[in-house]
Amino acid sequence: MLSSKVTRTGTLMSKLTLIALLLSAFAMVAIACSAEEPTATPVPPTATSVPPTPVPEPTEAPETPAEPIKIGTLIDATGDLAAFGPPIVLATDLAALLINEAGGIDGRMIEMVHRDSGTSPQIATDAASALVNVDGVEAIVGSLSSGVTLAVAESVTIPGGAVLVSPASTSPAISNLDDGDTVYRTTVSDALQGIIAAQLASQLGYDNVATVYINNAYGEGLSNIFQENFERLGGTVSATVPIEGGQASYTSELRQASQDGATVLMAISYAETAGVYLREAVEGQFFDDFIFVDGTKSQDMFDTLGAESFEGNYGTAPGAPGTPTQEEFKDLYASKLDGDPSNIFISEAFDAAAILALAIAEAGSEDGDDIKAAMRKVANAPGEKVGPGDLARAIQLISEGKDIDYVGAAGDQDFDDKGDVQNTIEVWKIEDGQVTSTGIFASPGESIDLAAGPTTMEPSGEPIRIGTLIDATGDLAAFGPPIVLATDLAALLINEAGGIDGRMIEMVHRDSGTSPQIATDAASALVNVDGVEAIVGSLSSGVTLAVAESVTIPNGAVLVSPASTSPAISNLDDGDTVYRTTVSDALQGIIAAQLASQLGYDNVATVYINNAYGEGLSNIFQENFERLGGTVSATVPIEGGQTSYISELRQASQNGATVLMAMSYAETAGVYLREAVEGQFFEDFI
Repeated sequence: MLSSKVTRTGTLMSKLTLIALLLSAFAMVAIACSAEEPTATPVPPTATSVPPTPVPEPTEAPETPAEPIKIGTLIDATGDLAAFGPPIVLATDLAALLINEAGGIDGRMIEMVHRDSGTSPQIATDAASALVNVDGVEAIVGSLSSGVTLAVAESVTIPGGAVLVSPASTSPAISNLDDGDTVYRTTVSDALQGIIAAQLASQLGYDNVATVYINNAYGEGLSNIFQENFERLGGTVSATVPIEGGQASYTSELRQASQDGATVLMAISYAETAGVYLREAVEGQFFDDFIFVDGTKSQDMFDTLGAESFEGNYGTAPGAPGTPTQEEFKDLYASKLDGDPSNIFISEAFDAAAILALAIAEAGSEDGDDIKAAMRKVANAPGEKVGPGDLARAIQLISEGKDIDYVGAAGDQDFDDKGDVQNTIEVWKIEDGQVTSTGIFASPGESIDLAAGPTTMEPSGEPIRIGTLIDATGDLAAFGPPIVLATDLAALLINEAGGIDGRMIEMVHRDSGTSPQIATDAASALVNVDGVEAIVGSLSSGVTLAVAESVTIPNGAVLVSPASTSPAISNLDDGDTVYRTTVSDALQGIIAAQLASQLGYDNVATVYINNAYGEGLSNIFQENFERLGGTVSATVPIEGGQTSYISELRQASQNGATVLMAMSYAETAGVYLREAVEGQFFEDFI
């Protein structure tokens, strides 16, 4: 945290508060097995008996070792993702090894039971069934392919009540499973990767892109999200071509992809399949430029193809900037396993195994229902922070009845209500024949400056980090990007002047999603992963209240909102840590009432978004308008995201109101205002 790095803590914190206020003011202005016998992780040796030797006196029988705790894996040893499998399996073994070296859980060792998913729904469901019904496993790490994970979840683990944690399945469809809270993942959804890939393509100046995607939930989902967002940015996706794995040639599909003028091919598949069609794309001169994703981030694939054909091309993949916990994991993986942990999804697999083991310890049970109830207890705040090197300490804290908050090798691992985590997407490229990180780790709405490279600036010591929680998605997403740019401008002006005591300001942006759940997860990541103690955000009053009460106030971080106007914010018991650079609706409601009265309106109805902002503003308007002699004949709460508000408009107009006061966000208002006009419910509006 900042305060641990600086001796003049109070002075720096007061400076941070001032800077956050300045940044917020700038923001205001800018308004992704077969059935063979499983293999198991070796368990450290326990006492065993030896052949009896005749002795005069009877000997006491040796103590029977406790049964091991079994955790299963469904990782690809064969199939299209087999190249990724072995080091990922080793990562899960490492988590077990670290716990076993410390004595296990209540004296019981962790035994990893490995079965092959084969990158095949059929092979994987058979293997999962064997894990659950033969091996007696109720906690499983797997699988890699989204289509395989969905099949396993729906056919085996959900009906069987087992907990499934995927380290690599990125399809948005996983978030929507009716899973009884049994399916989790330690990598981010392609709902994020598709957005960042579209921003990357736009930034590269591409205007016509074709996608070739593996015909499963992963490929189709990522292609669809990329297309939606790239076209929103003004680009064209002239072809989206599904392919099946295992073909000897994809010439027909490449002709289809290139026939409408696309100059760039986005390769959305796994490395084994991509190795075939990328070679044909180059040799047949179908495409010169390519965009890659997590499934095609494979150095072995590029080495086999000849990386010089793809030099300078970019890709995306889940990833987070370096943190102490990541470096700690890399050291452990290299020293304990003599392996290279840099390949994709290795860190996520370690985190999945570690969290399952900690959840079993927390639950005191290997039953799936008990494990799922403990998942967020060990992975989410509050609690003492523990990382990959602290698993023994974590087990000890759990045994003492204390809360823990696991911060993972792959970044923050706070699970939301769908079992998803919120992290960033890494931009990578082929440089000198190597898969190379650009140092850019992006969230939706952030600008991707490829010329600048890494955003971290270190001219004189560590940068000073200030976070933002601004809406890149959700009902207020239309306002977000220019507000983020305004905070960047404030940092830029300070940095151009030499920073603060020679240290540069680094803005760390995360999406609040116009959602209390998304925003509290993002705020927790800012504070606990990024080490931020000064935050600009959020826009929605309800979101700001949730973030303040759940994250920033308990952690002593300073929060400055540029847009949250609810009077409830003034009444927070915040220890003087919550500020805003916009006025409260305690003032706006009064002025709006005076305006309505001055306009000669006598009967007004309010339609307000059902959160702290909408309700507070409606109440203050009503109180003051009625004090001025007017009538508020209806106050109607609405929920965002509906396709129609006819019922609410009828309710608002039934008592003779001639004017509608619209208190919501633009995306929602765009629906009911159109209906209000077309249905002739109202002619005048405030």
